[in-house]
Amino acid sequence: MRRPSAKDGDAENRHLRRELEKYSAKLASEKNRAAMLELQLKSMRATMTPALGDSPTDDDSLAEANAKLKAENKALKTELEDARSHIFGLQSYRKDLTPEEVKRVGGTSSCPGVVCC
Repeated sequence: MRRPSAKDGDAENRHLRRELEKYSAKLASEKNRAAMLELQLKSMRATMTPALGDSPTDDDSLAEANAKLKAENKALKTELEDARSHIFGLQSYRKDLTPEEVKRVGGTSSCPGVVCC
């Protein structure tokens, strides 16, 4: 078996130093990239936060917000039905008259297609 010489050790040391320099440069590049991504993330959070307002982000808060919105939706639907009933209650009863009934009541021809009260 051959014994390693000093020359072989020097060559190996140079090789290891080149690898160390290569990986050090790669590490510096990745750290730089990570810093840039963190800045982008901060920027995105800053622009999204005002748009979202006080929106809940965890599951419990989302479930609570969902329940509140469903209750509000139900209340609004009830209010809408009450308003519709009130509007229909305010409208006068209108009966469509047949041509014979118009002649009997004494409809005028000055308003064709209009049923007079």
